[in-house]
Amino acid sequence: MVEQVGCYNERFDLSALLVWRDAIQRTLDSGEKLDTATAARLRQADDALVEQREMLTGRFPDLFDPAVKRTVPTSYWWWRLDEGIVEHEDAVRASMRR
Repeated sequence: MVEQVGCYNERFDLSALLVWRDAIQRTLDSGEKLDTATAARLRQADDALVEQREMLTGRFPDLFDPAVKRTVPTSYWWWRLDEGIVEHEDAVRASMRR
């Protein structure tokens, strides 16, 4: 347990980031539209998550545990980074059609 103290802040930060992404998605799902600049920033942030997925899922596997994933909608691909990026690409395509 003591050896994991250094990772605590990073794990907490990642957990908070994933929860914030949930909030953004709920806002989008409610019909709110993003302006072009904000949509681009969200895409960049999502792309960064995907690019770092191997490191994130390897370092913080408990955040991607099946028990955790059962508590969020399947469309919230950021909680399923360990499963690949198909969901991410599908979500991006769907959001562009809105």
